Amino acid sequence: MGALTLGLALWSGAHWFRRVFPGARARLGDNRARGLISLAIVASIVLMVVGVRGADHVYLYTPIPYTGWVTLALMAASLFLFSVPYLPGRTAPFLRHNMLTGLLLWAVGHLLVNGDLISVTLFGWMAIHAVVSVRLINWRTTWDRPAPGPLRNDVLNLMSVGIGLTVLVLLHRWLGYDPLLGTYG
Repeated sequence: MGALTLGLALWSGAHWFRRVFPGARARLGDNRARGLISLAIVASIVLMVVGVRGADHVYLYTPIPYTGWVTLALMAASLFLFSVPYLPGRTAPFLRHNMLTGLLLWAVGHLLVNGDLISVTLFGWMAIHAVVSVRLINWRTTWDRPAPGPLRNDVLNLMSVGIGLTVLVLLHRWLGYDPLLGTYG
């Protein structure tokens, strides 16, 4: 559990470094800062994987039956929000923090279907990370609402959601969790 917690702290620290310590990042220089932050993010993912794989399963609560379908809907919305910054369509001007909102939906969806300590730690932290990140960004920067993009991009984003959900369902089945059965835990 220690590796998981350290990985989560490193994940948030790397992502928040620019917002919390803008002077330190400027002194490092753009390329060096990006390199160090990228290295920290990769290390955080490795620590999270090691932490999850090595932790004992301690169950805190029993998920509500059949909430897996709610999680699938939240995952579809999450995947759509993750794609909007890359292919801005008609929906682009409606939400400032597409990816962070997608991360929050992903975390909440997974908290609905996983009641063990590892999941609560991982997904709970990511939900908190998303909310704090939104606050930090709003505190430091203003938002110039983008112009709407072409409807074609929204259609492409919806198509990517279908592909993404298919890949995620197959990946979860390969890992031994069938998201179409209801709860994972």
